[in-house]
Amino acid sequence: MSRPGRYLIPALLLTAATAAAANPLDRRSRDEPEIVVEAGGRAGRCDDLRFTADGKWLMACGDDKVVRMWPYADGKLDTTKGKARVLRWPAWREQRGGIKAQAATADGSKVLVGGFGMRSSTCALLDGETGDLLALTWPIEDRKEGGFFTVMAVAFPEDPKADPRVAFATADGSVWLWDTTPLPDGKGKELPDRTARPYRVGVHQKVEERDGKPSSFSMPRELWFEKGSLYSISEVGQILKCDVPKDIPAGSPRDLGKGTQRMNINAGKIDGDTKHTVYRTARSADGNWMAVAVRSNFVLLRELSEGREFAKIPLLNKYELPYCVAFDPKTGRLAIGVADMVYDTRKDGEKVPGAFALDGKGHVLVFDNPTGPNPKLVADIQTSYFPEGLAFHPTDGKLAVAAGENCEVTVYDVDKDKATSLVRGAGRGLWSVGLSSNGNVLGVRTVRDATSKNPNARGTGPWHAFDLPRMKPTKAPEEWLTPVPEADGWKVVQNADDLYVWHVQRTDNPAVQTYLTLDRRREMMPTCYTFIPAKGTAPTRLLVGHYYGASLFENDPKLGWVRKRLFTGHAGEVSAVVAAKDGTWFATCGFDQTVASFALTEWPSHPSLGASFTVVDGKLYAQKVDVGSPAWELGLSGRDSIETLAVNKKLIYNVSDKYPKTGTPEEAIAALARAEAGIEHYVGFRRQGKGDVIENLTTVRQRPLWKWFPAFDDEGKLTDWIIWMWRGSYYHTKTAHGDRLVGWHVNHPQIDGKPEFYQLQQFEKQYHRPELLTKLIATRDLSAVMVAALGENPQTIPFDRYEPAPVRVSVQKTTVAGTGLKVDVNVAARGTNPDLLPDRVELWVNDYRHKAWDTFGRAVSETVDLPADVFRGGENQIAVQTFNRVGGRGEAVKLVTNPKDAAEPRLLGLSVGINDYAAHRVNATGARSFGDLRSARTDAESIAERMLDYRGAGKYFPSGDFMIRLDGKARRQDLLAALDEYAKTAKADDHLIVFFAGHGDFVMPEGTTPGGDPVEGARGLGGNRGLFLFCCPDYAPAKPQQTALAAEELFDKVATIKCKKMILLDACHSGQATEANLIRRFVPNGHGPFVMASSDQSELSYEHPKFGHGLFTYAVMEALGDRFRKADRDTDGTITTTELYRYVADRVPELLKEAGKDAGLQNPICFPRDATRTVFVKK
Repeated sequence: MSRPGRYLIPALLLTAATAAAANPLDRRSRDEPEIVVEAGGRAGRCDDLRFTADGKWLMACGDDKVVRMWPYADGKLDTTKGKARVLRWPAWREQRGGIKAQAATADGSKVLVGGFGMRSSTCALLDGETGDLLALTWPIEDRKEGGFFTVMAVAFPEDPKADPRVAFATADGSVWLWDTTPLPDGKGKELPDRTARPYRVGVHQKVEERDGKPSSFSMPRELWFEKGSLYSISEVGQILKCDVPKDIPAGSPRDLGKGTQRMNINAGKIDGDTKHTVYRTARSADGNWMAVAVRSNFVLLRELSEGREFAKIPLLNKYELPYCVAFDPKTGRLAIGVADMVYDTRKDGEKVPGAFALDGKGHVLVFDNPTGPNPKLVADIQTSYFPEGLAFHPTDGKLAVAAGENCEVTVYDVDKDKATSLVRGAGRGLWSVGLSSNGNVLGVRTVRDATSKNPNARGTGPWHAFDLPRMKPTKAPEEWLTPVPEADGWKVVQNADDLYVWHVQRTDNPAVQTYLTLDRRREMMPTCYTFIPAKGTAPTRLLVGHYYGASLFENDPKLGWVRKRLFTGHAGEVSAVVAAKDGTWFATCGFDQTVASFALTEWPSHPSLGASFTVVDGKLYAQKVDVGSPAWELGLSGRDSIETLAVNKKLIYNVSDKYPKTGTPEEAIAALARAEAGIEHYVGFRRQGKGDVIENLTTVRQRPLWKWFPAFDDEGKLTDWIIWMWRGSYYHTKTAHGDRLVGWHVNHPQIDGKPEFYQLQQFEKQYHRPELLTKLIATRDLSAVMVAALGENPQTIPFDRYEPAPVRVSVQKTTVAGTGLKVDVNVAARGTNPDLLPDRVELWVNDYRHKAWDTFGRAVSETVDLPADVFRGGENQIAVQTFNRVGGRGEAVKLVTNPKDAAEPRLLGLSVGINDYAAHRVNATGARSFGDLRSARTDAESIAERMLDYRGAGKYFPSGDFMIRLDGKARRQDLLAALDEYAKTAKADDHLIVFFAGHGDFVMPEGTTPGGDPVEGARGLGGNRGLFLFCCPDYAPAKPQQTALAAEELFDKVATIKCKKMILLDACHSGQATEANLIRRFVPNGHGPFVMASSDQSELSYEHPKFGHGLFTYAVMEALGDRFRKADRDTDGTITTTELYRYVADRVPELLKEAGKDAGLQNPICFPRDATRTVFVKK
């Protein structure tokens, strides 16, 4: 057996919602969109992986609710930012929005997706280049028949250019034909009514339940057009042939036919009388054979033309199961993705599934001549987790595999037995979560123990620890609080007949046990657990992790173990859970690569719903609504009148005109008092008893207090993090890139609009509220924190209060001509709020800001002429940024190519080193002052000398200059004059290297230095976030505008220099200057030069006499000097910015150790996070 959740996917098979239940306001609404991870790779399960027919794109979709498209050429994927595409469709919280199926036209210009969308049977057509939503539909439902459930398969016709009809199939076994042609009278209508609604052309046989009765399901596994007909295969093995009429008269009934059975893959004595359930399929390029992954230890091959021949390819281990299959169109090879389990060995040597049926490792088998008499195994590719998707390139034989503990996608050269490409984002699979005894330190493990038989010990290796009150990484404590396996005489065991059903059982009497009830449609199956022992009046409790969150069960003396509360906040399976020692809160981690924290305390007004109700003059009113509760999420507030109540789709109470008059207020109060977790409660209410009826629903889910996303580099080091509130979206990060790795998926106001994604950093002004996170972590009092954020009776501020008007940038050509390029910039109004229109627009070419102009809150439609000399040879990025007056930032990017070869680069350099701060101490006038430095001058001179080694005839830089400014020659005006000189002469392919070694200081937003001295013009300089300063030798804390360079000021200066720019900063911080994240200030809006700083926030930059330099500078000099080969990781004779950063980041901790200090005291950082492949130096 393998885990049925991998096969049945029941969590997405919700019945079709009623009109009331379809209201998405309690899911991912526009008012408070959910924050999702977008960190450069996949997250969660992959449900489909495929190449486009022309071989130019690899596509993946799944739990992360998007289609990811990576360009493919020369046997490799191009993961460069701006080239990879992310296509979005309307999506909400938890499972609603998961994409289960995808298809594309041959060139990827159109993409068809289906899954559990706006309705459970939603299918959408997307523009493969722009991501625009071209068409969207779902079947018209028949209440008597029930729902059609999730879309499981989609297909384009054989000639999409000639035939606009597509097909999709739903989990009930229905096959649908949909004409995506816009109707003549469809303009202005809702999107589903702009095209004809789909027609049903086939219905599969249903799956039989254990009692022999038909179920509601027959999940289609593959769908395809062939010779004018439409074919589908479902999990029961039936291949259905459906007619595709050329013309369907208007007014035709929805059902056009049930199709005819072409064959059943179970025909004949394949395996005795066993009827094998189909999980995944693949067809050979000639269409003659189908490979079928069945729930057994082999893959079935069926000949399709007659259906008489079959063959079996056994797996290497009889306990393994095939998970996915793929044919190579070029060679006919067959790849089989194999899932393994962790097993126990009985005394007789027989293997049986281990406790809790945990996943082991996986591998991919590749066979030559699979349909012949003797298939030959030619490759066995090992994977760290079972393969979720396979796809052969259509022409070159490379194999793409979606598999790995970190949601990787890898392309393999099968014949050479090596990987050619790897896609992995900054997130990691989180397999264990722990807390320190006092709850102040949170820890995760990112390595999976593939041999573990304990669902609560799936992680292994080192812990990554995070200090919650101080909000910074820290050392791991000696002991962790981890899951409690037994408590008060109770333990958790498996069901004897179903490994994925769990019971609570007495340790002293196995006959006493209680079934743990989960909703298979929503929560799928249990994955982990922890007991919370009885304490005081609190009974023994049990937390069980599952898909999307966890459930709290309590041992009721009368009812036994019952589910009391449902907690959700993950976008996939929960892998671990741990409760705090005092039993007031707990944490989970999941496949979405995040940690969530939940409160276990009950709401004051009602334990789970969080509201009380009363009857006044015969009318039902909300009396008290707890801030942050499910009732508050519903939209209720005190004194709202309740007009309608339906529980589990049964009308309990109604006084509105919309539904029949039903029930009494007292019956409604009694029903609300019984509010049960996981059950839909539909409520219609009037605000303060007035106005229109507002309709919404809740399933009484408890949301996280906060979530935490840790980001890692390629070597597994925690480098960035961000923590945010579920309610209100307020966040905090001290790292350079934390709020650039997550953001909001925001549905368009209209159903037919393209969803947008905004990084949190784009709204830093409104949502970066560290004080709120500090308070929430300390108190776990969400109500008090929301009051602190929004005042008494807080209501969430709608996101569209800040959302910028959409930005569109287009080019008339994608190739730069000799005269340059014309760029069209358009920013159109969305709604009537002028504050959302831009006050300022910036146009960037690579890291050069070509133009910036004020627009004073007006719409923008402008054509900008970009001269040819602003473009580098090869690929260039054009970006437009807009800033509105409420602090929102919009952005659009376009890639273009300059066909001219890159010119030979000139070396332009500015090296600044300041040891002598005597003049500063005079100007400090009794305030806190800096001492002199030992190594800054030497650092600056040595860096310049080392860079000049690469200048000269036959070298990487044929010519150039490196200005050196030391001590008294490094005043503010000296540095600005040097940069101005380079701005006059720099060309696009030149390299500018700026190095600064000296003191740094931080100006507080109140207008004082950290020492409390008043600062002239501080507010104008620092805004409301303070200001980091590079201190010149005569630095006067009270007059920074005349004696220092602000990081933002230096950024503005170098932004106007059109060449490639690399900035190296070895600023010795002091006092609160360590709290200023230098890179966040130097690159405030995500565009600008490559920057590498000597230390992260809250760290100092060290120098040591043993090395004669600052440690950061010493490491840079090594990389550019006698350790060039070590820094040149790919041994191509070039050190890129990526390689330089990686060498320095690894080397500085080693130098700290050699200097007798803790290796973790100083950690260099860089921007961008995935440092570009720009050449820094070349031998």
